[in-house]
Amino acid sequence: MVQPDPRQPRPPATEPIPFLIAGGDPVIRTGHTSSASVHTIDVAPTVGALFGLGDPAGGYDGDVRAEAFTGAPAATGTA
Repeated sequence: MVQPDPRQPRPPATEPIPFLIAGGDPVIRTGHTSSASVHTIDVAPTVGALFGLGDPAGGYDGDVRAEAFTGAPAATGTA
């Protein structure tokens, strides 16, 4: 991954965002609030993990926000 020039404004994908995961699936934690910083680039890997999708070739730039789940939602691997 190429590191951004610190003299330039940070792109929106790396800015912290509010992120809500809710639903009736037992793998989603209920009543949990996290103060962890979440970024736009974390959305795709988190939703992909929830639906059991493998990582794309080259992986993701973001991280799975695993604290939203009661356990491992699905095995991930290269698609």
